[in-house]
Amino acid sequence: MSQHHTKARRYPRFEVHDVEGVVLYNLQAEVINMSIGGMALETNRPLDVGRTYNFSIRRSATEGEVRMPGVVVWCMLQRTRRISESEVAPVYQAGVNFSEVLSEKASALLHLIEESVTLDVNRRLFGRFKPNGNATVIVKSEIDFEVQKISLSGMLIETSMRAEQEDFLPMEIQLPKRRVAFRGRVAYVKTLMGTGDAPPRYHLGIEFHDLLPADRGHLEKFIAEMVQTLSQDQPPPSKS
Repeated sequence: MSQHHTKARRYPRFEVHDVEGVVLYNLQAEVINMSIGGMALETNRPLDVGRTYNFSIRRSATEGEVRMPGVVVWCMLQRTRRISESEVAPVYQAGVNFSEVLSEKASALLHLIEESVTLDVNRRLFGRFKPNGNATVIVKSEIDFEVQKISLSGMLIETSMRAEQEDFLPMEIQLPKRRVAFRGRVAYVKTLMGTGDAPPRYHLGIEFHDLLPADRGHLEKFIAEMVQTLSQDQPPPSKS
């Protein structure tokens, strides 16, 4: 954390408005069971209830994928698993309802189920089945964020996405005339509690990593133009 602040202080930070971006959210999950209408899955990160994600489902690493959008209808912490002598990791389970059950995508999913399922006797009354082999799911989503402050080293954003410190996230921000892509290291996390029934939002401090030279040049130009605009907006010094 202190390292982040040391680096950030090398460059002045500026408040910005109307600069937005997305986190390209890719998360691997394991299938617990599935049907043509939905599935239950297990992952090490929570999924937001009510959010629509795109799910890439594979029966194996060498076979084609089926892509289905789906809405998360429930998600809960199921247990923890030990990853080292001193660390444990959470394990979440989530239920998903597929959104396009009357499409060609659903036909491809039905074929995958027919070719690769074992009956799950604990859930047979619900018409759900457990795929054989190494069926995997990649959860894909673009989660919006708003940039609050920016510098050449990173930015402060506000988003609905829950993230962990030290995560590295594929991200993009939309600057004038160019979309800039990079990996962002999460160096700071603060929860902003929602009012009423509104879900919480988060402030994330992000360090830029893997910026292409052209993208870094565009970011430098954007900040230089912003500095020039701010200086022009400053009132002239008063005469005493």
